[in-house]
Amino acid sequence: MRKALVLAFALTLALSGVAMAQDKAAPRDAEAKGTVRSVEVKQQAILLEDGTRLWVSDKQIDQIWAGDQVKAGYEVKGDKNVVTEVQVERFSAQEAD
Repeated sequence: MRKALVLAFALTLALSGVAMAQDKAAPRDAEAKGTVRSVEVKQQAILLEDGTRLWVSDKQIDQIWAGDQVKAGYEVKGDKNVVTEVQVERFSAQEAD
């Protein structure tokens, strides 16, 4: 009986360690909103006014300009915030008049 309890406990610990490792490896979903401070074409990234840096695809970077308002869903992959979807509101100088 005692061996069975020890074995069950060891198995539980082993499985929980595997689950924790999978959680750390899985990308986390997040969202960012703000004004684009700059577009870094070579790095394929945009920098928001609050300092958030988001990495975007070729297609996405062509649609975003400094001054635009963006709402972006992204995944944290390693040390990068990789955009999965983005909504852009373009600031127009005519609207300010």
